[in-house]
Amino acid sequence: MSVSSIFKYRTKSILWKAGEMIAMAGIGIICKGFLLTTNCSVHNRRTFSDMFAKRDPHQGLITVCNHDSVVDDPVIWEAALRTGQLFNPDKMRWTIGASEICFKTRAHSLFFSIGRVISVTRGEGVYQKGMDQAIQCLNGGSWVNIFPEGRVNYDDNLLPRFKWGVGRLAYEPEITPIILPVYHKGLSEIQPSGKALPRVGKSLDILIGEPLYVAEYVKKAKEDGIEVYTVYKTITDLVEVELEKLETQYYNSIKINY
Repeated sequence: MSVSSIFKYRTKSILWKAGEMIAMAGIGIICKGFLLTTNCSVHNRRTFSDMFAKRDPHQGLITVCNHDSVVDDPVIWEAALRTGQLFNPDKMRWTIGASEICFKTRAHSLFFSIGRVISVTRGEGVYQKGMDQAIQCLNGGSWVNIFPEGRVNYDDNLLPRFKWGVGRLAYEPEITPIILPVYHKGLSEIQPSGKALPRVGKSLDILIGEPLYVAEYVKKAKEDGIEVYTVYKTITDLVEVELEKLETQYYNSIKINY
């Protein structure tokens, strides 16, 4: 079954929806159990909860996160969500994953598709099928997560320049989504590169930023005929600034207390 046919099938099949609930709730409970072995703190959880549960059902949500380890997603969401929320797959996030990692075999494709991962190919830019599918999800009022760094960043002290995909995701949906920046620190220590098993007793901090409402800017940009790549870059730059603020907050007021 191809990735594109999997995407079409999973949006219609009752059995697939049941599989999503079992898989995502099961993984969520496992993650929550493991998080009991860590010192995990979620800052500004109420904002995330409001965006998850109380936004207009027709308006999509884009979460934008730094990428520190291969387990960032799902661990950060299982930490931020209540256990009961894990059993509603229709409200759970879609996330964008690299095809050469998450979809390299048929078994991988099935597993990650059940986990609501959308396949994208690195190097093919913002106009590719996976990004179209993410916009389709946002048009349905769903939540889509993206790591704008485009890869796991192993440099502890530097956020690289962001890719413009988040700009397209914010610009093209029929109803402009809300953007929520999320910065986290600690998962690279919990699940170091090249290690098979996670480490216990480590600290994890998740900082939820304030929501970004770019609908007015997008509307005016469309009315004024501003070139789309300029809009993509402007939105991406705004998101990058907000994540850098959260990173500064972490180093100035949280890490210093350890």
